Amino acid sequence: MTGLNLNKIYTPRKEALQNPIYKVMEKEEYEMTEKERIEEGQRRLQMPDLMTRRKPINFVHSQDEQLINHDEDGSDFVFTDISASKNIRSRSIFVRENDTGVLREASWEERDRMQFMYWPKEGQHHEIVEMLQDQHLPRVFDQLRHVDVLDFINIQCEPDSPDFIRVHERVYEDLDQRQEYDILHSTRHFGGMVHHYVSKDKTTKFFSYLVRNGRTEDAMDLLNLYKIINPDSEFSIESKELGDEDLLKYYVQFHGLHEISEYLDSAPQQSGSV
Repeated sequence: MTGLNLNKIYTPRKEALQNPIYKVMEKEEYEMTEKERIEEGQRRLQMPDLMTRRKPINFVHSQDEQLINHDEDGSDFVFTDISASKNIRSRSIFVRENDTGVLREASWEERDRMQFMYWPKEGQHHEIVEMLQDQHLPRVFDQLRHVDVLDFINIQCEPDSPDFIRVHERVYEDLDQRQEYDILHSTRHFGGMVHHYVSKDKTTKFFSYLVRNGRTEDAMDLLNLYKIINPDSEFSIESKELGDEDLLKYYVQFHGLHEISEYLDSAPQQSGSV
């Protein structure tokens, strides 16, 4: 369903101007270069990780009353394992609280700060930029910069962080409202959008969009994914034995989408992939 539109994947980006490079190739060389270009395009379409929202960390190791107010500046001490083999989830980070003498595991906010301090990503900021704040997102969405927003939040936050999940959900809901799903088509974010609609049981608009645009194979894939993720839903149970064509018609009947019935009868059986 994601699609492989090489023109979109290799859309020029704003970078420093460079002189163009021209190459004269034989047919075999050109075919090999084109194959490598397709493979690189497929690599760029790899979905970002999908994770559930992180749970708070509230683990106290010990308390030493003799260390209360041990720092004359009133600062807490943070102890970080900076081993290169560790990541943000496996790295040991402890905090000694100055006010209480408690030695505890660092909170997620503290872990994010240490991660940024020692291992910042290119383009990452210390705090969430205005563009990603709720009050500014509608203006960015009006400019149809949904891909920019998702690219930015993927650099800024870990997949299980509240801000990461919040921004992704805002993008997907706005696209659903506008029915501008193809903004994410042939990008690495398309799969996450589809998963969101399926897991939240919000597939009717997207399904109708696919059918109206003759992408019935994609519509079938959407329903089959829905049945995998929601096996106990009424629709999944009642449509368990249906083939693809009957499954499409049953979904239309189940949700009362009679206005798109004519598209199922006339639309060609083709995928939206390019």
